[in-house]
Amino acid sequence: MNDAKENNLPAWYDPGKVILKLDLAPFLAAGEHPLARVKQAMATFGPGEIVELSTGFRPEPLLLIFQADGMEVWCGHEGSQFRTGIRRPL
Repeated sequence: MNDAKENNLPAWYDPGKVILKLDLAPFLAAGEHPLARVKQAMATFGPGEIVELSTGFRPEPLLLIFQADGMEVWCGHEGSQFRTGIRRPL
């Protein structure tokens, strides 16, 4: 898992493969933990497809859970905004 600036994306991160972008702030503000929603989306993704998350913090628990599930995970930040990519490996 990389913690890098947005301009230092991992080689596997292809913006054209981003199937879903989610801003997690509205879910968290409503008291909903987004894990189930993200896992549900990832279950329908094919190899190489990416979900991109936007948060105001590094979503460490989500990163660890998806890594444990065998996904490729990247998290970068620009100022206080974090962008996370989760990819089903090829």
